[in-house]
Amino acid sequence: VVPGLVKNSFLPGSFFSTEKMRVFVSALSESSHYERIVDVLASHRYMTRDNLLKTIGIGSGGSATKVFEDLISCGFIDKYHSFQSEESTRNQRLRISDPYLNFYFKFIAPKMKSIESGMFLKHPESGLNLRAYEQFLGFSFERLMVQISHHLATILGFSAIEYRAGSYFRRSTLQKSILPEGFQLDYVFERADHVFTLCEFKHTHKPVDLKIAKIILGRMELFDYKPKNARQRVLLATAGVTSEVKNSGIFDRILTLKDLF
Repeated sequence: VVPGLVKNSFLPGSFFSTEKMRVFVSALSESSHYERIVDVLASHRYMTRDNLLKTIGIGSGGSATKVFEDLISCGFIDKYHSFQSEESTRNQRLRISDPYLNFYFKFIAPKMKSIESGMFLKHPESGLNLRAYEQFLGFSFERLMVQISHHLATILGFSAIEYRAGSYFRRSTLQKSILPEGFQLDYVFERADHVFTLCEFKHTHKPVDLKIAKIILGRMELFDYKPKNARQRVLLATAGVTSEVKNSGIFDRILTLKDLF
């Protein structure tokens, strides 16, 4: 863990432990709804606009629209659709998109009293649950890939083709013995040239091995939407893959961070 991260997060008065207050007291102080929306979203993976407004207890008029637009333009929240949803306001999902705020609500806010009491003064690294942090990095990597999805389409060579895209989740499958709780694909592009590009994003510290690759393949093979369309299977892995995976032919394209940046 980077020492600067834990020192700036888990010591009394540290920058990351107090930055949220500065943001909403200074930059967004004209309405209490800004902070309230972010606080409510923090306890949900996502919410629809109607459910969020109902929870907060405000109407859906012009003032609410302005608050949402301001938070989106600041990069604090974003709106998106699942792959299966129609692109309408009613189906929009809202979630926190800012990396700092996601880190704050996951690791700092639950320990704020302990931080302020000086519990982590001698060992600030003890304030961070490493297993949870690794999982957080995985989710953060997925969110980043979604945010730069058009760049990904460019790298894959189809950005000039019209497409729609989103994450795909199915709650149940006919093969319940394999995936009893359904399955998810990180990102799916439906292209106008009748090709589905199925993407898996893996944040790991070691190369993806054949066992993991076969699990990913199993999920991708369960994607049966418009079965006559061709499939392109893409894996983006931060640490790359083993030689076995490269030679297996499981994926049509294998990308690392070097390919993107």
